[in-house]
Amino acid sequence: MGTTLETTLETTPHAGDKQFAGSIKTSDPAPQGVGTFKYRLSLNGTPIGWLGKGGSQSMWAFVVPDVNDAVILQWYAYGGANYLTIPGVGYMTWSGGLSGNPVAFNTWAYANGWKEEGSLLIAVDSGAPLSVYRSDVPWLYANPSYSVVGVTRNNV
Repeated sequence: MGTTLETTLETTPHAGDKQFAGSIKTSDPAPQGVGTFKYRLSLNGTPIGWLGKGGSQSMWAFVVPDVNDAVILQWYAYGGANYLTIPGVGYMTWSGGLSGNPVAFNTWAYANGWKEEGSLLIAVDSGAPLSVYRSDVPWLYANPSYSVVGVTRNNV
């Protein structure tokens, strides 16, 4: 187990004052997505809410209870990978430089490929599924050691 600060950031990445940390993954111009949808989230088959964003810099992915607070996403293919974006806001990625690998929405330079496998959403580069640290902590991660979150796409 790490220090108290590391543990705090692991359970509340949105509360830290650190900038997003991670390597630049793309350098070409951002492509345009098609279609729009929201993700309904579940834990062990039980619905827990929807994929939303917030926290410091309003960039961190977390579980929101109300569909009206869920982010609207688009899938698109580019350079042999599939990406997720909130149109006009940012691209879904995960921060390998912060404890637990929290999921965030950042610029195209940090965009990460994702894939759906059944009800799982998986980061292509790490193979880690979308997950939660604990059921009472709403922040989302790309961490295979945490509890895996299921996703169901709901078109809007």
